[in-house]
Amino acid sequence: MGNQIYYFCLTRFRSVTFDPTRPDPPFTTPPLLNYLKNRFTAVVEAFNTSSLREIISYSLKFIEEMAQSAKPISSPVPDAWYPTLAVFMLAIGLVVTASFFIYEATAPRKYRSLAKELVTGTVASVFLGFGSLFLLLASGVYV
Repeated sequence: MGNQIYYFCLTRFRSVTFDPTRPDPPFTTPPLLNYLKNRFTAVVEAFNTSSLREIISYSLKFIEEMAQSAKPISSPVPDAWYPTLAVFMLAIGLVVTASFFIYEATAPRKYRSLAKELVTGTVASVFLGFGSLFLLLASGVYV
């Protein structure tokens, strides 16, 4: 097995790094060939040791135990409530948005309050956002 890996890697390196202009390609020098052979042999021998097998089997057992103890993810809101929540939250969001537009159109520029505009816009945005979320969930698009 070690010789097969060694020769496979050697042929791959030689095809990638072969330079025809050099008289001696870099991976054919004897010291480097011996070094590569020793490194690949050491890797293969390390993989065949029993301690590595024990570590792998322990890791697989641990992953298996975690998979068995996992709990399914469920929604905090029952699925039957999605359409109702969507309708009510969108309705509240649209009413608050309408009141925001009415306030902007009717209040004189001198008497407008930035705090009131920010609060009204934030409340409308939150209700319209959650209403859209529940509308998507009710229609079967799980986001």
